Amino acid sequence: MQDPNDKKKFPMSEKFISELKDFEGFEPNAYWDVDHWSIGYGTKSTEGATITMEEADQALRSRIISVDIPELKRRHANW
Repeated sequence: MQDPNDKKKFPMSEKFISELKDFEGFEPNAYWDVDHWSIGYGTKSTEGATITMEEADQALRSRIISVDIPELKRRHANW
């Protein structure tokens, strides 16, 4: 039986992850990104941090899993 809360989470496909990685690009060293430090595939970070490609992949997947679709729609009503 599927957990009803699963419907509220962003569906993760390998194609989506691949396209997101292509869009973000990989950066192993923390870089300044508008108003915060980022690393890997756009994960928030701290100055001077480093990350491997494998760690960045896991961080990206963790961020995607945690996206709450109703909350995202509330914040971005034009979707």
